[in-house]
Amino acid sequence: MSDSQLGDNYKALLIGYEDRWFYRHPGVNPLAMLRASWQNVSAGRVISGGSTLTMQVARLLDPHERSLGGKLKQVLRAFQLEWHLSKTEILNLYINRAPFGGTLSGVQAASYSYFGKPADALSDAQAALLAVLPQAPSRWRPDRYPQAARQAGTRSYGAWLNYSYGLRQGWMMRWRSRWFPEP
Repeated sequence: MSDSQLGDNYKALLIGYEDRWFYRHPGVNPLAMLRASWQNVSAGRVISGGSTLTMQVARLLDPHERSLGGKLKQVLRAFQLEWHLSKTEILNLYINRAPFGGTLSGVQAASYSYFGKPADALSDAQAALLAVLPQAPSRWRPDRYPQAARQAGTRSYGAWLNYSYGLRQGWMMRWRSRWFPEP
């Protein structure tokens, strides 16, 4: 599947939530890395990785341990990917290889499995969930944990709205109740 076969909503939500500087950085976002380092040191544990979409693709293609050495390897692989591939090719690798829970890899497989439709037919709410699901695929699977999935999708969509349009919390809550009604 290529990014041209995706609905605009999924692509915008993915980039807006995961890596809003995707088209502007060389595979690594130094500011995100510094922010993540500060958060991790302040918390005394790893709470953020600061990875770009390119770095996530590097990890998917060449898995490594979660350590400083592993992060360095990921950074070097990200530079290598950016040197050899276009942004579109990197995005295509991500949308076809990202984990979505269980044995599901790729947004198209997740879209059919969870919603019974192709990725270009996803609603904004469904696209929001699939944009964030690879961060915690076992905890946010909509078939097993619908409440957690609803909250994750709402966070994804809210972050994207705040970034894209600067909308306030009240609008996001109205959207949440419309698209993610309580059972």
